[in-house]
Amino acid sequence: MVSTRRRRQGDDGGRRQDDAPVGARRPMSRLSVRRPKAYLDGLLARAIAGVFAGCAVNNVTLELLVRADPGIGNTVTASQFVFIALVGLVTHLDRRLRLKPRHSPFSFVLATTAVFLTVSIINNVVFKYNISLPFHMIFRSCSLVVSLLLGLTVFGKSYSMRQTLSCLMITAGVLLATFADSSARSSAPCCDNEGRQTTDNAADDGTLATWMFGVSLLVISLVLSAVLGHCQEWGYRKYGRHPQENMFYSHLMAAPFFLFLASDIGPRGAALLQSSPIDLLGVGLHPGLILLVNVVSQWVCVQSVYDVTALSTTLTCTFTLTIRKFLSLIISVVFLGNAFTLLHWLGTAMVFGGTVLYSLPADLFADAGPPPSTTTKTRKHE
Repeated sequence: MVSTRRRRQGDDGGRRQDDAPVGARRPMSRLSVRRPKAYLDGLLARAIAGVFAGCAVNNVTLELLVRADPGIGNTVTASQFVFIALVGLVTHLDRRLRLKPRHSPFSFVLATTAVFLTVSIINNVVFKYNISLPFHMIFRSCSLVVSLLLGLTVFGKSYSMRQTLSCLMITAGVLLATFADSSARSSAPCCDNEGRQTTDNAADDGTLATWMFGVSLLVISLVLSAVLGHCQEWGYRKYGRHPQENMFYSHLMAAPFFLFLASDIGPRGAALLQSSPIDLLGVGLHPGLILLVNVVSQWVCVQSVYDVTALSTTLTCTFTLTIRKFLSLIISVVFLGNAFTLLHWLGTAMVFGGTVLYSLPADLFADAGPPPSTTTKTRKHE
């Protein structure tokens, strides 16, 4: 009887997970650290593919919506949060239609939700301040640098020379792209991202100061994103790897906040649905359809990002997102016709070069710093 009871307890240290029947699928067991490495690597590859596909589609649809209305950010963010929360209810309700017990404490979920909500709102609001989507993607690639700096100064981590050099290259590339974009904004102060006269109140004057305010918001978003990544990594070590649970509660708990923005979300959403079709490669698409695709692709993107975060380190996750942003940038410039100067391309090349340097095998840099096995708090997927 004792041995049978121990076998039922399994690897969870004696805790009963639920009363599911034998053979039932237990939530998030696929991310158990006791799984074979090949299995975890397969999950990581699948999650990275989801990041590339979902996030790329999401960026294209977001740019189409922003072109129609630069102030649509709150409406898009609210739609994404509500949709992801509703989808999450399917897997997080028990048979009595009650929420299943959380693995993480309420205080941790509340703190990460507050940071995640702030970052999401900032990233979609900055387009009101003359921030183009290509520059938005380049600038946010600097999150790798911020993540490394926070890891060194706050979280007590150490990184190899390869990682440090890659971050320096990315920093230089982002600074160069910022200079190129500021020059473009100062030479065309009264136009929006497509060269049309701006109509949004927040950017009516189109001055360089307005653009600089948008850049300041992006800096705040970068720092908060890096803090969020490290906090999530700490939470996975302390409370276990439950990314789907964290994704669900971060959206569910944040959704009521958008009631305070109803005066902005409602009118803009109604105006978007009544606007004329949006052209994409010669095909007219209804704005409502574009918003729907944006919301669904955001769900795929966020779910994949949470899985990558659970299966790898913060820097590896940030590296994956950086490569994804580069691919989205190419799509934005080539297929959506965004203007890009030589300095923009040079900065982009430096950002991409930095990410490639980070991705090279560690044994090529064995003499440049300590091997990954001796690096503080470094896991095998980095």
